[in-house]
Amino acid sequence: MTTPSVDTNFTPDYRSASWRALLASGMWLRAGFVGASVFAIGVITLFSGEWSPATAFASALAGGVFAAYAWRRALLVIDRADGSEASPPAPTAAHVAGFRSRVEPTASR
Repeated sequence: MTTPSVDTNFTPDYRSASWRALLASGMWLRAGFVGASVFAIGVITLFSGEWSPATAFASALAGGVFAAYAWRRALLVIDRADGSEASPPAPTAAHVAGFRSRVEPTASR
């Protein structure tokens, strides 16, 4: 059984901005996972008492901050890639005023 709609010879354009943004976002997400793992290790060692409280707290804090930073960067990269492609222009005040004047309230039925 074959599926004729599947293109087996498809190769993505690695030079496109969307591909680079996807790759960068994936790397930031992986870095965020590492930060979250360091946070989890810090919290576990803080409550288990294996490390000194200062070391465990510092590692948990550093991992949490890095995870938040990395995930935010991943979202920012994707948002920039979405905005870099063709997007409609922002509405001006004249467009908004013209739209408001044409909208009439409907009578309740």
